[in-house]
Amino acid sequence: MTPFPAPENRLGSPIRAGKYQIIPIERRWQVQSPGKRFFAFWRSPASVLVLYPEGGEEIIEIPDLTRRAQIAIWGLALLIPALVWLLRRSRAR
Repeated sequence: MTPFPAPENRLGSPIRAGKYQIIPIERRWQVQSPGKRFFAFWRSPASVLVLYPEGGEEIIEIPDLTRRAQIAIWGLALLIPALVWLLRRSRAR
């Protein structure tokens, strides 16, 4: 297994809701070190496949709000110390 493979999509169990059949699709990232001492994965809902009784189908995407929040938090964690450093540096002159 490669250390950083591409994410893979997996289909869940079909759910019947009235006349419709809904199949959840999850996106999964898996990271494993070459020595197999470290293993981590991230699973999140990616979309749902809706099967209509007339034979049509539609994929509805699900936005990953948790990942967006994490990116924003990490961005602030890097930005705030940089701003504090710049302010202290400008006051010292």
